[in-house]
Amino acid sequence: MTAGSDPRILRRGPGSARMRLLDLGTVPWIRSQSVHHAVAACFDDDSPDTVVLVRPDRPYLCVGHHGLGPQPSPAAARRLGLPVVRRRLGGGTVLITPEQTFYVLVVHRRRLPLPDPASLRWCLGPAVGAYARLGVVAEAGPGIDVTGSGRKLCGSGAASIGTASIFGGNVLGAFDPGLFVDALRLPSGTARRLMAEELTAQMGSVEQATGAVPAAAAVTAALRDAVEEACATELVPGELTTAEEAALPGVERWLRGSPGRAAGGPPGCWKVRAGCGLVRVVLTEPRRAALVVTVRAGAVAAVTAERPRDRGLAAALEEILAGGPLELPPEAAAGIGTADRAAVAGALEAAHRLL
Repeated sequence: MTAGSDPRILRRGPGSARMRLLDLGTVPWIRSQSVHHAVAACFDDDSPDTVVLVRPDRPYLCVGHHGLGPQPSPAAARRLGLPVVRRRLGGGTVLITPEQTFYVLVVHRRRLPLPDPASLRWCLGPAVGAYARLGVVAEAGPGIDVTGSGRKLCGSGAASIGTASIFGGNVLGAFDPGLFVDALRLPSGTARRLMAEELTAQMGSVEQATGAVPAAAAVTAALRDAVEEACATELVPGELTTAEEAALPGVERWLRGSPGRAAGGPPGCWKVRAGCGLVRVVLTEPRRAALVVTVRAGAVAAVTAERPRDRGLAAALEEILAGGPLELPPEAAAGIGTADRAAVAGALEAAHRLL
């Protein structure tokens, strides 16, 4: 990058006119997380802005920095043969498989000031462009999702480490909601069934849209072209530096550490995509009645009882809430005890804040 081009590049958008490309292909599963963490850990003012393209050689679970949503079940993960690691990028637990190809942008913070909304949309551009090249219509939003035909197509997360801003997104060649739900710690069979239904309805992939899982090489080629176009940059193939290679073992030890829930993360609020998810409410009257509220497009879509004896209560609450905003109407207060009213209102407020 020449000195004379710098102001034009910064006015055009985040990132630089040339970015180092680490096209790693299929790697041992933990390496698909550790490479971008190592690049960020070694990043300084002289480091090149970098794009990592990578996919794992086997499925695993990865718990985001915010620790939100349902947590992995250690027993189920062992039974299914799924390793569990944590990450510094935000979000909750995700299932990562060889059918997913990741692009991770590691850019100096002065060029990519996350979580600035314009910068986040810039980061989503490669996913939108790659899906288009694979025959799937996609768009950025709502939030930091990439969506198409009403389904979420791209998992994403961001973080700042030292002088680096990191954004990770992916192209889902295929997605297995059944395997994901089987690996989660959920409080009941009803909650598990509802989570599976929402993931099936709300998540998309190239296979879901076109009927075929794309070849890994086709996804990589689509992402390379899309990064260059969306980020207005030229990708220059490169390799990890000696310092980055040396950082990998320490990074991988940290990734294998015990994931923890962030303070304030409500255990009964489970996001599927922006504006959609489940929230669980436990009432005292009748004693320990557990209800699961389904939220779609930012509104209450259904209320389901976890036990048959509470179905009437769920139906009554659904009649009050269905189609409305995530708040308890004043007219409903007369029929609900003080403690239960607080429980319902608190659950809906959590859903409004996190979904």
